[in-house]
Amino acid sequence: MIGSKIKSYRIKQGITQGQLAEKVDLDVSTICKIEKSKSKPSLDSLTRLAKALNVPVSELLN
Repeated sequence: MIGSKIKSYRIKQGITQGQLAEKVDLDVSTICKIEKSKSKPSLDSLTRLAKALNVPVSELLN
């Protein structure tokens, strides 16, 4: 669920996985794994992802 929401917000903003990875200081492969729900982001990473996507953390968790 979290991964699909992150992907959806990323696509709505028109940014690539690479651009998002750069904004949040993560590897592109990590972003890919998170979006495919193969990996769960840490709380710190989730906070940075939410900030980069301009959404509250709670929006990604619901």
